[in-house]
Amino acid sequence: MNKKNTYSPIYALDQANFGRCYYCGCEATEQDFVPPLKFIEFYEKHYGTDYRMEVPCCVECRGFLTTVNASNLEDRLKIVKKCISSKYKKALRIYSSWDSNDLDELSNSLKKSISAGISLGEEASNRLRFDGYSYEYEGQRQYSTDKQCTNYEVLGEKFDKLRDALLFASRSYKINIHKLEDYFLQTGGDISEAVATYFSDAERALLDKKIKEQCVDFCKLHNQSQKFVEKTVRIYIDRFEGESIEWCLDKIYRERVIG
Repeated sequence: MNKKNTYSPIYALDQANFGRCYYCGCEATEQDFVPPLKFIEFYEKHYGTDYRMEVPCCVECRGFLTTVNASNLEDRLKIVKKCISSKYKKALRIYSSWDSNDLDELSNSLKKSISAGISLGEEASNRLRFDGYSYEYEGQRQYSTDKQCTNYEVLGEKFDKLRDALLFASRSYKINIHKLEDYFLQTGGDISEAVATYFSDAERALLDKKIKEQCVDFCKLHNQSQKFVEKTVRIYIDRFEGESIEWCLDKIYRERVIG
């Protein structure tokens, strides 16, 4: 039996979403099979997957997902967003940095180039904000949270333009605008996730700096290998949640120096 014949299509509940790609909202001319056709036996054997969905998608999103083995819609949606962010990174930067009103003073050739970037970046931004839709699958209705929106929201404030939203977030959270743009692209076009990831990385970087500084002093005092001590401290911090660097070093001292 043809494996494709064992999959059932999903149908958009809202007429406005008929014929739209589930992942980005563009015109759907292809189908994405969830779980992927070539992995279906594996998922059914090891995870007991009991669904086989045929999902409307556009040519580009289908291309993004060709080699992806994620077995559910949510994970595949996140992957598509990151692929769009990566592919249209330059256009999204232009869109977040320029406004059509800023182009009057530019030369014709540069104006044409920037204008094209703004247009492409706006399209990519709209695709990033599209977040699936409510659908019916084998007689069962699945309702999305309807997160599709026409504006960006930061701390309760709503913005029509990506640039304004990023600038507001940059000022509010005291994050360099260029760093925030990088995180926005890395997280698949989600400002809230970009901010959270930035602070998580900053916290990790600060912890790494403190570990290195305190381990240098510890190793000099007790004639220990800095590489070993740093690695052990990180292991202890992960293993013993809530304990300090000092506690970890004291444990190493008791176990390795005087033990």
